[in-house]
Amino acid sequence: MIKKLQVECGHNAVNGMKTMYEDIQKSKQVITEYKQTQLNTTQDFEFSAEILTSGHWPYQDVPKCVLPNQLMSA
Repeated sequence: MIKKLQVECGHNAVNGMKTMYEDIQKSKQVITEYKQTQLNTTQDFEFSAEILTSGHWPYQDVPKCVLPNQLMSA
């Protein structure tokens, strides 16, 4: 689908969307791999993270994240 959009709209117009799609796929893969390595641990929380390639996603200023000690070992 992305290749068809590139033909119709041009490479530059679609490049950001392509990178965003690849980020989403890579994020899913990384979280799946992380969960497989954590099968034998006793974690009382769920974890997820997303990969965002700089310059391709809309920018939002976010507050600094300070992790509690319980999460630092994870």
